[in-house]
Amino acid sequence: HELKTIQPYFDEVLQGQKTFEIRKDDRLFNVGDVLVLAEWDGKSHTGNYAARLVTSILRGAPEFGLMPGYCIMSIKRI
Repeated sequence: HELKTIQPYFDEVLQGQKTFEIRKDDRLFNVGDVLVLAEWDGKSHTGNYAARLVTSILRGAPEFGLMPGYCIMSIKRI
């Protein structure tokens, strides 16, 4: 899945500080999927990418503040 990612979050992913993605759950995300995070400057892609593996997904957890229709994915460097 290719996903737009804005700053400062893109750099945080690259540095290993951000190990999760919160996204609208509209792409049938699954454990084992690869996310290709494309740096986005608000108008276009910058040409920088980071590939991350989905290791866990949290869905349907309003008790943790997760809005319906969204998921939190744990990610790790491939």
